[in-house]
Amino acid sequence: MKSFKKRQRDKNTVIDLRNLPEVDSLTQLIKDGANQLVAQTLEVEVEVFINAIAERLEDGRLRIVRNGYLNGYLVEHDIMTGVDQVKVKVPRVRDRGDGGENML
Repeated sequence: MKSFKKRQRDKNTVIDLRNLPEVDSLTQLIKDGANQLVAQTLEVEVEVFINAIAERLEDGRLRIVRNGYLNGYLVEHDIMTGVDQVKVKVPRVRDRGDGGENML
């Protein structure tokens, strides 16, 4: 019995989390994948939203449109995922109906 206790004391299984590197490569890979997944999902949701409405104005233009790909995103936000915070760029959508150029 004494030898078992001695072996347990000699075997240090405690990991000091304060001395770990900032981000290991696997965590960074998962975080990058989550970031890409969220970005692609938002792009697809906006396209589905625009295509689902597909309403046209009197002049033939679509009522709901993307604001543009160069300046077509809202300010980046951080959302919390199971991995860590992920930066999200939400696409801008514009409603040309009702006499205005309203952002959605």
